[in-house]
Amino acid sequence: AKADKQKFEYLALRFYKEGMTDSQGNLGPRLDDGEIIYKQSTVTKYKAVINQHILMRLSGLKRGSKANKLNKDLVSRLTRKIIFKNRVSSKPFKDYFLDEIGPWHIECIKERMKETKSMANQIIGMIITIYKWAQINNIYKGENPAKLVKFFKNRKIKAKLFDEDRDKILEHVEGKAFDYQPHFLTCLGMLLLTGQRITDIFGLRWKPPVSDKEKNECTGWLFDNWENERHFKIYDMKNREEMDIFIDDRTLALLKRLDNSLRNDAHCWAVQSPFIFPQRKNQRLHAEFSSYRDQLKKLNKKLDIKEIQGDVQNTRKGYKKNAFTFKLTRKTLGTYIDETEGIEMAAEKLNHKNTKTTRD
Repeated sequence: AKADKQKFEYLALRFYKEGMTDSQGNLGPRLDDGEIIYKQSTVTKYKAVINQHILMRLSGLKRGSKANKLNKDLVSRLTRKIIFKNRVSSKPFKDYFLDEIGPWHIECIKERMKETKSMANQIIGMIITIYKWAQINNIYKGENPAKLVKFFKNRKIKAKLFDEDRDKILEHVEGKAFDYQPHFLTCLGMLLLTGQRITDIFGLRWKPPVSDKEKNECTGWLFDNWENERHFKIYDMKNREEMDIFIDDRTLALLKRLDNSLRNDAHCWAVQSPFIFPQRKNQRLHAEFSSYRDQLKKLNKKLDIKEIQGDVQNTRKGYKKNAFTFKLTRKTLGTYIDETEGIEMAAEKLNHKNTKTTRD
């Protein structure tokens, strides 16, 4: 059958299987720049959006779990019957035939998801990408109905820890508690002291990779003789550039302390891992947000971190409105450097190309 006689699910599944990898399963070129290869983190995010928000698959989630309930709520929001602009919408977007989909169908998604605008934008962006890929590859020759739909305005969240809470957390990180949670607290300390993105810190290796496979599985590594060289590399940042990051005295002390802790029976489980922050259940993989979720919640409670400075909304699942999350560490350091050393130094510390990005 011709593609326009198929449902949108057809395009979504094809992009899921073919759109981000080549015929050998390696990461493929991005749509907006064929010279640049997709990052694995981007592929993972895209597949999650397609699975959960477009195909609405619930497989792989433990029945009765919080994630399962959240996804069931999402499915309900995306499928419940609504009347929008005097028309009835009563089925998932994936079930509409391509030749009947118009801007109204995309706007229905906006209406259904208006309480979570960032998620609505994510879904619409994914639909635009799928259509664009299908058109470029001559799979679909019709119009892209999503290109005429406006995104919700993306309001930048400006929030940080209060200075006293930042100092309180760093004191905790460098104190006795470190002996019991060396990986979590080293990670937290590095975020607050270097200002790097959490996904880049999670994937750091102790030593440089020796193969393309090892390189593709990490985000960066400590320099050889890092205790004296005092740098680590992030080889594929958000702007797709690589950067050598200076290791300050406090970060160096944390890394040395973590390295020494691996000789302790309580933490020797991580000694064979190439990653500084390995997963507990599989040391061949690096940490993810879920790896430290419970520890971060307990830290908020233990240190009584109740308020954040600036925008107080916090939409990350599982956290109360004003809780401290990893996301705030980069904003906290940037503001601290701006106030103590100036905006130019803050921009340099955060690897921004200009100070406007830092101010924003």
